[in-house]
Amino acid sequence: MDEAAVFTKQELSEVQVDVLVSYLYMTATPSINAVDRTVTNKSMKLTSTEDTKKAVAVLNYYLFDDLSEYDKNAFEKAKEYGFDKEKRLTLEWIMNHNKKTFDILYGLQDNGSIFSDKDAILKTYTRITGV
Repeated sequence: MDEAAVFTKQELSEVQVDVLVSYLYMTATPSINAVDRTVTNKSMKLTSTEDTKKAVAVLNYYLFDDLSEYDKNAFEKAKEYGFDKEKRLTLEWIMNHNKKTFDILYGLQDNGSIFSDKDAILKTYTRITGV
């Protein structure tokens, strides 16, 4: 049986790259849509955008300020990785720990699908920051 292809130096799966790009608004270079998804490509790079920073702020809000019962698995995963209300996820940590970030997102209600609605996330960012 062939091994599944992996992407980036962090050896992410195709699904992990898709989620980080779609939910945290990262940019993949080359785009995951432009590569053969059956061939490993460790030269792919994920980079953050201004919207990634905003999504991280909203993720912290959901995990530590507005935790719902449905998001408890994500909270527990973040706690396992050393985060809490005082020590929150940072953009730097997320960019250096893509697999763990995926685990946290996947623990949210509906596997974090709320982040697929970028307009809603950006509105939430404006509401919680006033910016």
